[in-house]
Amino acid sequence: LTHSNAATDLDLTKATVVIRPGSLAPAEQTAARVLVEEMKKRTGLDWPISSVWPKRGVVIAISSGAGDASWPKATPGHPGKDSPALRPEGFRLVAEGTGTRDATVWITGADSRGALFGVGQLLRSLNWAEGFASVPAGLDITTAPALPIRGHQLGYRHTANSYDGWDEKQFEQHIRELALFGANSIE
Repeated sequence: LTHSNAATDLDLTKATVVIRPGSLAPAEQTAARVLVEEMKKRTGLDWPISSVWPKRGVVIAISSGAGDASWPKATPGHPGKDSPALRPEGFRLVAEGTGTRDATVWITGADSRGALFGVGQLLRSLNWAEGFASVPAGLDITTAPALPIRGHQLGYRHTANSYDGWDEKQFEQHIRELALFGANSIE
């Protein structure tokens, strides 16, 4: 991808990924780790993960539910009680602010898996290149899966088109990307 309109994008190059302190569900913990790992692979950026909100700088806040009461900013509200972001595995992704001092990208899942799927949406929404990442200012996506089971079958048979040419790392990346695009089952 190439650089987008810098005047209307939030520069995430030096972002900090913030998660709630304490014991988190595995999918919510994984969401932050996967975001940082995927950005490092693609851009070389090494975003820190913290359970403490930094005093300044761009923040990517990942949570399920209402976030953390100790955060200096409240998570964006949901547009109505029937919001898709409140359904199982739903999420809201919001980019707020204009500069590199006060901007926040919110990934708020209805549950921990919603937070993971929100990270996948952020990765697909980014403008990135080596040493650079940005997101459109004002980005606001609220969605939930239409179906409870969204799976993919990986073929392992005598007429293979992948398994005999892939190593373990390639399979792991394929499965990771299926999850980031919303799959919640694999056969």
